[in-house]
Amino acid sequence: MKRRTLNTSDTPKIVVEAKKNLTISGWAQAAVTVETDVDAELVMEQNGNIITIVGDKIHVQMPHAATCIVESCGGQAILRQLAGPISLGSVGGSLILEAVGGADAPVHVESVGGEFSAGEVGGSLTVQLVGGHAVVTDVTGPCVLDQVGGHLELSRIGASFRAEVGGNASLDFTPVP
Repeated sequence: MKRRTLNTSDTPKIVVEAKKNLTISGWAQAAVTVETDVDAELVMEQNGNIITIVGDKIHVQMPHAATCIVESCGGQAILRQLAGPISLGSVGGSLILEAVGGADAPVHVESVGGEFSAGEVGGSLTVQLVGGHAVVTDVTGPCVLDQVGGHLELSRIGASFRAEVGGNASLDFTPVP
């Protein structure tokens, strides 16, 4: 494994481009750590409070409150335990979001080529395109799924929702706990 760490503030802006799979986890440290395979390409640059990461298959740990911008991911992406704003461009494979966002930290996704799963979204969630099925639970803010190519399971949405679905839709209107 190849590992690099940069010290930063509690609220940096992290910009990521992953050519293959990507995992991003929040942690309670004022540092950003990236792990990748030994022979994989990895670029990690810091300019003030902005850290740019480009690599193949990468795992990133960043402060919980960081602003996270994923410009693109060629494979599967998993984002967990992030309380800052999140913006994802194109994800070629599946996307999993767990315990992300906040009242002032929206989550925005442009496109997901595969399946999409989101649970415990602390604020608003906007997704423009999901090629496969989508499962969304426990969103405290408004939820917009502009286009889901497959089936949709939607439950425990704390505010308004809007969705366009190509397959079947299952909706549960139980309030968010």
